[in-house]
Amino acid sequence: MHPVAVKCIRWAVGLFVLGALTSTYGSDVYYRLSEYAGINASAGLTVISVVVTLMQWTLMPLGASLVGAAVVIQTLAPHLREVEDGEGEDSGGTVGEGEDSGGTVGELEGSEHI
Repeated sequence: MHPVAVKCIRWAVGLFVLGALTSTYGSDVYYRLSEYAGINASAGLTVISVVVTLMQWTLMPLGASLVGAAVVIQTLAPHLREVEDGEGEDSGGTVGEGEDSGGTVGELEGSEHI
């Protein structure tokens, strides 16, 4: 596997585990903190509640997006190696080079064909 894809999978697994723990025990932790802190700590508990809720909403989807990124990286990695080695369909060059080049961007902006 591509090293970047492996890193994405590792982070995704960590985020899945942390997201599952937060979803499972986040409310219990908040409840125990509110019992421990008492009624005078409502401002601090509100911040903790917002943080726990944001963690519950974002950790699992972020892990899923990292799995998707790893799949895309793994799929495109062989093609990228070919392009880097000069074996791909487009082996280099800059935009505007070649036989069918219509000119530079500056030339095209001034033309009436656009």
